[in-house]
Amino acid sequence: MRTLKAREIDKYYREFPFLEAILDPKLAKTTKQFRLSVQVSVADAESLFIIPRFCLPPHWIGSQDGKYVGRVQPIAYAFDGANKVVKSIVWGYDQKDSFLKEVIAGESVKMVALIRKYTWFLEVRDWLARGLDTYVGAFSHHEYQTIIYKEPQQGFTKLIKDSDLTKNVPINDLLAISMAGYRQENEATVVTKVLEALVDMFEKSIGVSLWEQVNKCKHSGMSGVFGKTELRTFATAGRIMFSFWSGKDQITFVGDESDYTRTGLQSMNCTVDMAIFIVRQVIDNWEASKLQANNKISFG
Repeated sequence: MRTLKAREIDKYYREFPFLEAILDPKLAKTTKQFRLSVQVSVADAESLFIIPRFCLPPHWIGSQDGKYVGRVQPIAYAFDGANKVVKSIVWGYDQKDSFLKEVIAGESVKMVALIRKYTWFLEVRDWLARGLDTYVGAFSHHEYQTIIYKEPQQGFTKLIKDSDLTKNVPINDLLAISMAGYRQENEATVVTKVLEALVDMFEKSIGVSLWEQVNKCKHSGMSGVFGKTELRTFATAGRIMFSFWSGKDQITFVGDESDYTRTGLQSMNCTVDMAIFIVRQVIDNWEASKLQANNKISFG
């Protein structure tokens, strides 16, 4: 999202009057200390299950050269038809992980705003030579990255009722879901256990045969079609990547080249139900000879 100019900021304030109230109205008067970017979309099932990153205190984030010169705090607000705040949630280490949908309280909600509030500091490049204790210098500016989710046609209440993290919500931020499960978020915990069971089923069903086929191949990459799933493997540096594809749906495991029981979930971009389906396709249609060398396969 690009930073808006002063005239564009005024336009968004007119369209979404609540923005000026939840941001900092004093800072908003000077673009030297205030940056704003806005993205607007209609809420859908996937947006309900957002958990913003960078939630661990003190919320420091790094620059491209590895210096920590900024902090970020994610906050979400729900508004009614009169642009008044109905509920808000703040993400942080001391709070239980919450999906974005938990800010939506009842049928009165007409709009949701997710804001990442950044505070940036100047970097003191010669801090050691000057005998300072840190390279973090004076305050530079505030930056607000804002995503506004409008009410969908069926309303927020029905959207939540019809959305299920295992059935119809694509998961592409696996780390956020895994961390939420670790930190006792109920729906994320259920999903995490289902995916762990899927990896376990994969290992026990075809692990021995699959590892034998991969390890005897002289090429790093292999592929094969099993039912409606293409399995692509790539071995390097003692590790094996297993990527399952069905159309645009994808899930990837990573394993130890010498031990098939040390396999874990690496990434996914599909629903949990679809992940189960495409992995089962490989298991149910498994024949080791179908997996053949393919020098076009690579990961990275």
